[in-house]
Order: sequence, then C-alpha cells, then structure tokens
Amino acid sequence: MVENIISDAIILNLQKQYYKGAAANTFEPLAKSERRNLDGGIALINEVCFSEKYPNSFADIYFCGSEKAPTLVYLHGGGWFMGSRTDGDPLASAGGGIAKQNIMMAKKGFNIISMDYCLAPEYRFPAQLHQINEGLGYFKENEKEYGINMQDIVLVGGSAGAVLTAQLGLVYSNSAYAKIVGVVPAVDAQTIRGLAVDGAPMNPALFDQGVQTMAKTWLGSNVLEGETAKLIHVSEWVTEDYPRIFLTAGNEGCFMEHTVELGNALRHVGAEVDEYYPDPEISKEGHGYMGDWENSAQAREGFERQLAFIRKVTQ
Repeated sequence: MVENIISDAIILNLQKQYYKGAAANTFEPLAKSERRNLDGGIALINEVCFSEKYPNSFADIYFCGSEKAPTLVYLHGGGWFMGSRTDGDPLASAGGGIAKQNIMMAKKGFNIISMDYCLAPEYRFPAQLHQINEGLGYFKENEKEYGINMQDIVLVGGSAGAVLTAQLGLVYSNSAYAKIVGVVPAVDAQTIRGLAVDGAPMNPALFDQGVQTMAKTWLGSNVLEGETAKLIHVSEWVTEDYPRIFLTAGNEGCFMEHTVELGNALRHVGAEVDEYYPDPEISKEGHGYMGDWENSAQAREGFERQLAFIRKVTQ
C-alpha cells in the first residue's frame, strides 16, 4: 500500500502557484535549442537534452571560449519541488536568477553546465541523483561534440541543489552509499575536482517546519526518521575519500549549522575543507546570499572565496 504523504497537498499547491498551472515536470523543451553569442565573448547553447528517462532533463551550456577550461555543473535550489536552471531558487533571499551568475563565471574562464532535474512529489528521492549522474555521463560521452572538458569537473549547488551536490560527493567517494541509493557512478571519481555547497539543509534533526514539509514530500515519508532520512544526513557518511569542498551559508536562517557540521565531520576524517561565513556584525545575509554580489560586500567576498577554491582545485 502506498503511503499517503500529508505534506504533498501543501507542496502541490505551492508548485501550482509557482508554475501557474503548467506542468512542473515535462519531457518537452521550453524553447528551441540553439547556439548564440552573448556579451563578453561568451556563447550559450540552451535546452540540451541529456536523458530520455526523466523529465526536466535539459541543460544550458555557457562557453568561455576554451575547450580545455574546467567545467562547473550547477544544480539549482527550490525545495526539490520548484526552481530552474535559469531562474535558480525562488526561495533565495537574493531572488534566484542564476543565468546572470553563470555568465559571470564563464567570463572568469569556466564552462558551465546548468542542469534542471525532476521535481517532487511526482519524482522523489533518489531519482534526482540518478538523473544528474546520468547527465554527467552523457556530457562525458559527448564532451568533444560540445567542446567541453569533463576531466576537470566542479559540482556547484545552492540549497536543495547543494544537498544534491553533497550527496553526489558521497556517490563518488563512498561505494556503500552509492549502492544503497542505487547509483552506479557515470564518471570517474578523480574527475570530480571539488564541490561548492551553499546553504544545504542536510540534518533532519535541525529542520524547521517549512523544511520538514519540503523534505517529507521529497523523501516520500510522513516522518523524518529511519533509513531514508539518514541518506540526506551527509555528515554521517563521509570518508577520507570525499571530494574537496567549499562550504558557505548566509547568516540569517540559512542552514549554517548544517554546513558547519559537515565541515567538522570532513576534517575529522582528514578531508580537505574550505569555508566562508559572512559576519552577522557586518551585515545580515540571507539564503542564497551570494546571488546579491552586486549589492553586498560580504556576498562578493563569498563569491570570490568560492572562485578561489574552484581555481585551486582545477589548476
């Protein structure tokens, strides 16, 4: 008997409002796929389909002009039930809007794959991990066609996408975890040069009511206990083989305690950690604070720290 997930009604109502009645999950592209040139020598191919198995399997690729440049794979936030590769996380205090950040990162010398993924409650955990892993495999197999380098990859995620990023770090470093979630790594672990995680809610014991509602729908459970809930508590699964990581979070209701816990767990097993947390005495920085880099000095500092980390692990 399939369990009736109480939180689904709330999430479906929010999802309907966000998508204005349109389908949250679709196998159809939202526009014609084409390559076009942007300002500053950047090029873009939109609506690249990377899987026929899951809906929302589309990505936008931003090109910096060099096929040898490291590749950043960006995973958006949105509570696992909304958001997109262009608009980012609608729950972020800075308003989401990731396309502008992707263009800026391309101008810094990186190629960026901004990926969508299937959304709850229609598609629950761990479908997203399978889908993103499949996408990485697709781009690895087709790197010459697209002119990208899939030997130097950094996974970058915000909020729900940050949780997925951290979990993928487990998939590529902990075979026991990969076996439990049923993911066979589609790329060599050595090609994952690092992870960048911003504001990831990973410890169910620390979730407030809102995050509990979203997580219950994503996990398909009315309680955040048991074996499935443990699979999002990344700190409990890390080993010394976990990829190098940059951790950050805003200082006002932004899951800092989750990323601090993960950083401590990683240092305990001897993994490499870089961190930056904005000072609340200087300014209050909300969820997804780095998206406000044009207006906030601490957001710019966080962005520069993340950029320095990415350059360090891909040099």
